[in-house]
Amino acid sequence: MPPQLLSWLPRLRYQDGLISIDPDYAWHPVVRVSWYAVAAYCNYRSMREGLPPVFDDQLECFDLSRTGYRLPTEAEWEYAAREQGKELSYGWGEEDQVDGNIADRSYHRKYPQHPVRQDYNDGYVYTAPVASFRPNALGLFDMSGNASEWCINWFYRYPGFENTACLENPAGPDRNPSEGRFKTWRGGSWYDHGLKLVTTNRGWYSPDNAGSISDTGFRLARSGF
Repeated sequence: MPPQLLSWLPRLRYQDGLISIDPDYAWHPVVRVSWYAVAAYCNYRSMREGLPPVFDDQLECFDLSRTGYRLPTEAEWEYAAREQGKELSYGWGEEDQVDGNIADRSYHRKYPQHPVRQDYNDGYVYTAPVASFRPNALGLFDMSGNASEWCINWFYRYPGFENTACLENPAGPDRNPSEGRFKTWRGGSWYDHGLKLVTTNRGWYSPDNAGSISDTGFRLARSGF
């Protein structure tokens, strides 16, 4: 039978009882995936490679001392996006140096009712293949734009601007779902422009939310190995 695209997730195709990635999207970031799904994938990959899983069996608690695959903490993500803590507003540098996949003229042609950055055209309406734009000094691609990225943290509001300097690699509320309702994401996506793309911007979703549009993905991390 000919392959059929799954209407609820057009990057997947179904043929002969198997689900596979549409080849047109093979080099694009994985998107429209919940935090729990990513945590499950991290544990699966860790076990496949003989590494200790970071997340517990219920995917609720995590142990950052374990060396298996996981999501970065917010502080790790921001430290990497800012090239080891430099004063960088965006993953590519400063605002006028934009070099990434954001809501711009290409996006505006498809969605003229949405506000965009009119002085820039990246050539993509939705996600772009990974490595379509230059990496930062650490060799990391798309730290601003393309797909926003889940972090391991339960979201919480910082205790006040005057106290944020006292926080060192915060992991959010105690590693218990009763202490937090949402998981944090960083980086912004093809759907965003302006302040939503800055390296310090924080967003949050329920961990079971895969998103209604294909703009949220993930980036893997591991503790000292």
